[in-house]
Amino acid sequence: MKKAIVIIVLALVAAIFVKVALGRGVRVEVRNAGASEITNVVVEVAGSSHDLGEIAAGDSETVKVTPTGTTKRVELTWKSEGVAYYGRYDVTFEDSGYNGTVYVTLDGAAVKEASDDIGTGFF
Repeated sequence: MKKAIVIIVLALVAAIFVKVALGRGVRVEVRNAGASEITNVVVEVAGSSHDLGEIAAGDSETVKVTPTGTTKRVELTWKSEGVAYYGRYDVTFEDSGYNGTVYVTLDGAAVKEASDDIGTGFF
């Protein structure tokens, strides 16, 4: 009985460790607050580009980014009603040791607002 409890406890500890380890990294959530769909949405960080495709009005998409080295900003390009736009959010993080999310809200032709909850540490 004691052996079964020890095995269960070790399995739970291992599962928690794997979940935390796989959940590490920085994500970028892009929300479309505009009245129409945005297309060709691309998120770029130092040395890394991530294609999000289309985001319907009122929806959001999230991507886990993988910068090469230190990034100083999150850059976005997208199209709204066929017109190309560019926006950015200045934030610094590295390729390892950082976790959290960058939140960017696009409103058609501009970055309406942006924030982050990025930090370092195990959790």
